[in-house]
Amino acid sequence: MFLYSDTINTFIKRIKGKSRDILRHEMGITCHNSRFEWNKYLIPFHIVVFEDPVKVGFFDYRFFQIGLNKKLIFETNKTVIDNILRHEWAHFYAYLKYGNSIQDHGVQFRNLCKNFGWGEEVFSATIDLNSENKKEQDREFDHITRKIKKLMNLASGSTGPEAEAATLKANELLTKYNLESPEIDFSKSDEDVYLHRVYETKRVNIQLNSLYEILKFFQVFPVISKGKGVSFLEVIGSKHHVELADYMAKFLLSEMEHSYKNFKKKNPNLKGTVAKNSYLKGWSRGLSQKLAGQRKQFQHSKNQLVSLDKALEKKVALVYPRLSSTSSKSSSFCHQSAAQGAKDGMNTNIRKGLSNKRQNLLTY
Repeated sequence: MFLYSDTINTFIKRIKGKSRDILRHEMGITCHNSRFEWNKYLIPFHIVVFEDPVKVGFFDYRFFQIGLNKKLIFETNKTVIDNILRHEWAHFYAYLKYGNSIQDHGVQFRNLCKNFGWGEEVFSATIDLNSENKKEQDREFDHITRKIKKLMNLASGSTGPEAEAATLKANELLTKYNLESPEIDFSKSDEDVYLHRVYETKRVNIQLNSLYEILKFFQVFPVISKGKGVSFLEVIGSKHHVELADYMAKFLLSEMEHSYKNFKKKNPNLKGTVAKNSYLKGWSRGLSQKLAGQRKQFQHSKNQLVSLDKALEKKVALVYPRLSSTSSKSSSFCHQSAAQGAKDGMNTNIRKGLSNKRQNLLTY
């Protein structure tokens, strides 16, 4: 989960400057602003800040991306941060030189660090930091998720009216929390905005496009991004809305597949890619209509929703200053499959639980 704010962006600027120093003066690599020279190529590099209970840092070769944990900004001195940055640059260099053929923290990696004059303080793979104190809003969120999980477990373990009542109550609680959550105020200049990748695929497909449309109803800003041989659906918003959107994405993917399997059993004559894509387009449209209807039940939150939507759009510029719009390509279409998909989407209910795991040991 990546995050952005004015403070974090200032930190990223410092890290980019330190990266250029490391490349030029410690690794002997010619470096420009956000690119460096490698075998007659200009290689881009990107710095992000993320939130994770375990990892301190990472290198992602698909995006030429180095990430540092938010905890480092507030809980760690400059020397430790710079050594973690050197560690990730060693991973970057190792990928360019060896690909993915060497062990992450094996002998070759250690020798590479030593060649740059870096010792164990750089090539060590773990660091122990004190965990952040739980904020009041975290305790509130934990309380909400426990209630939702309890209701969903009741729904999955029961039948008849009891199961239906529990499912409806869980849906109501999820919708209400998304619409009325008070934990974010994007009007504050330094309010954190989070980015999380909720779905990964080799290329843009109907599942990704369906999630993109549905997650708009959960107070996040969905974005389709592409890396080296991979496409992502990212969501941008407050921490808790992003976490709920991540849960919803997992549930929706499972429910899409389950609904389509039932559709195939009942309609054996409608098969193939066209029928499946048409069904899932209809399914996402039906569920979107249902969610739009649920939003109307919270008329007293209308002004708050409009205000939050506008503020969120402005904060997205912290993440993607030059965001461009995309449009889906037209393709063959099966109206019968789409009509049944829309009907099934309207009848979709949320049944699965949420998880909330926390750990203290951080690795990189």
